[in-house]
This record gives sequence, structure tokens and C-alpha cells, in this order.
Amino acid sequence: MHLKCPCQRCGCNIVFDEGNKGEIHRCPHCNQNTVLYETRGDRELPVLTPKQLKRVAKYQNAIVANLEKKEVNERLQDAEDFTEQAQKAIASLKNILHDALRAPSTFDWETLKKQEPFTKPEPNLPAYLEYADQGSAKLTKKTERPEHSFPSKVE
Repeated sequence: MHLKCPCQRCGCNIVFDEGNKGEIHRCPHCNQNTVLYETRGDRELPVLTPKQLKRVAKYQNAIVANLEKKEVNERLQDAEDFTEQAQKAIASLKNILHDALRAPSTFDWETLKKQEPFTKPEPNLPAYLEYADQGSAKLTKKTERPEHSFPSKVE
């Protein structure tokens, strides 16, 4: 739900969400800090004297300064945490080679091999063509490749 209240500095109306009630915001008209509050009925905020305005501004500025300090301190703590995490990550990266060189370098290759039998059957041997003297070919199954004699020179 939206509420509206007059600015404590310039008197112009400010529309704001109900959840922001009691917070300090800058007036969009005069760009000065003002406290957002709920007005009751048609009552308007009384006009403040310059002395009262200075006192309100002093307290508002103190509140804003405290909030800003708190936010800055939180951000500094976050930055320190991130820096510490980054330094740990850098240290672990610098030690990777050193740790790898200290590790035992012998492997038992037999333990890395799979010992279970193959699930696929062994492939069939290829069928080769055997050529007769006159150039006729017949299909035979041989376990070894036929030897062809090619002339070493073309005549």
C-alpha cells in the first residue's frame, strides 16, 4: 500500500511504500533528507522554524552517517573475507606442482586395467578374394592376407 507525507523541508508530498515508513530518504523535490511517516487524516505537519529545521537536519545527518559507517564496515568485512579466501586459493594453486612432485610416481598399471571379459563377441575374419591365373575371382575365407606381386617397374 502506498502512503504519502509532506517533506519536512519543502512541504511537497512524497509517495512511498508502507514498508518504508520511519526511514530517512531524500525528497525528490528539494533533494534534502526527510523522515517518511504516515499522516493521520487531513492533518498536516506543522511548519518548523529554521532553528527546529537545523536540529532535525543535524539528527537526520547523524543517523545517515551512522548508517553509512555501518554499511562501510560491513563492506570492509566482506572484502577482508573475500581477500582471505582468494589468498588461500592462490596458496593452494602455488602448491599444486610441489604436492604433485612429492606424490609417489609409480603406478601399478595392472590394477588400472579392466579384468572383466569382453561383452561383445570377437569380430569375424574378413573374406578375401583369391584370383586365378585367368583373372576369375572366387570368394574364400582365409585367415591371412593374400600376397600380391606387383611389378617393381612399369614396362
